[in-house]
Amino acid sequence: INAVIASLATPLIANPTTLLASTEYSYSFPANTRKFSIRARGNAKLQLAFTLGQSGTNYITVFPGSKYEEIGLKITGVTAYFQSNKAGETVEILSWT
Repeated sequence: INAVIASLATPLIANPTTLLASTEYSYSFPANTRKFSIRARGNAKLQLAFTLGQSGTNYITVFPGSKYEEIGLKITGVTAYFQSNKAGETVEILSWT
């Protein structure tokens, strides 16, 4: 059995702010993202989607104090769309390429 183990070499931290509550914001992941997590820094609920305009209707809820995470990826050209139930919330996005 031959196995190739690819290490996660480059972390990238982004901290966009949701200036207004219930307003969709976006984050484009870097090319070849292999892992990412997203969470609200404070006590806000995030609504997360991967299609423009869907963060208010067809979304994944990220509750305060928790995070959404995907591993084992190799994505390029993917954008996350999110909104918060609170204005001024900092969103923490950690991705690895």
